[in-house]
Amino acid sequence: MVADRKTLAYKRFDAQDEIIVLFNLESTQLNFTLPINSTWVDLLTNKQIKGTSLVLKPFTAAILKKSE
Repeated sequence: MVADRKTLAYKRFDAQDEIIVLFNLESTQLNFTLPINSTWVDLLTNKQIKGTSLVLKPFTAAILKKSE
């Protein structure tokens, strides 16, 4: 888990799944670095995220599940 100012990021995983939860409670957008270059699905929006970073708008969150 990483908490810095008004941001929080943590990862949970088991043998089958990997999930990353990100919160941006700042009043500006922030760039979060994802751990590996992979494809993720945001479980809140059902959008696919590819690459090693994600920009979150102010006061938003993302719950990312690693896609196979």
